[in-house]
Amino acid sequence: MIPILIEFIVKVAIKYIPKAKVKNVTLSIDGKMQKVPLEAIFMLQASSIKNSDGKSAVISLFDVCDLEKDLVLVMERPVHSVALSTYLTRRKLSLLEEEEAKYIMKQLVDAAIKMHAANIFHRDLKQENILLEASPGITRVRVIDFGCSCLVSMEPYRDYLGTLNYAPPEYAHRRPYCAGPTTVWHLGAILFELLDGTHRFDTCKFLSKGLQLKRHLSEDCGHFLGMCLSSDPTKRCTLDQMQWHPWLL
Repeated sequence: MIPILIEFIVKVAIKYIPKAKVKNVTLSIDGKMQKVPLEAIFMLQASSIKNSDGKSAVISLFDVCDLEKDLVLVMERPVHSVALSTYLTRRKLSLLEEEEAKYIMKQLVDAAIKMHAANIFHRDLKQENILLEASPGITRVRVIDFGCSCLVSMEPYRDYLGTLNYAPPEYAHRRPYCAGPTTVWHLGAILFELLDGTHRFDTCKFLSKGLQLKRHLSEDCGHFLGMCLSSDPTKRCTLDQMQWHPWLL
């Protein structure tokens, strides 16, 4: 019998982080105290709650390499995947149908709920930090980049590390903000962009002028979007309410 060599190719993503900007936590690993970057801890923790198929929407972390000036995160990069921002750019001449936007949003809401259940607040959900992975018969949503993440806290936050265009109205008005309502706002902003197809969301413009979609939405979809983008965080829907909204069911 002639031996057959099968080569498995694993595609990875590499992120270089200057050591001066790395935030570490000291942990005991194999009996030795070692410094581990918080971003790596947050990624591992966020992916700890799996889907029913045993997989996580959060991208996997393979390794952390310590170089002279940089720390390198070696992460999973699905072979057949594209950033949501790139996907929408390619589709700019043809709007997403509600059903396709719903399919993406349903997975994003589920991923956000699982991340919060794992006590992780991503804090920078946007098109560029979401991948669409093409698997046989399905498209999976994958979440990347936990550089702005932190632990979910019962106390409000005052400092904002995410993309300012997507900051919640609370922060725009120089008030404290909370993890749950902020994540809902981010998801509402993403949904607006999915349905609009051309314009990027901007919180300040939304608060001053309002942002109008130049298309007709179903009643359930319009209600869902309005609940996510309520400028009053106490009137904004929760992640659980998003998950059980008629539009997503």
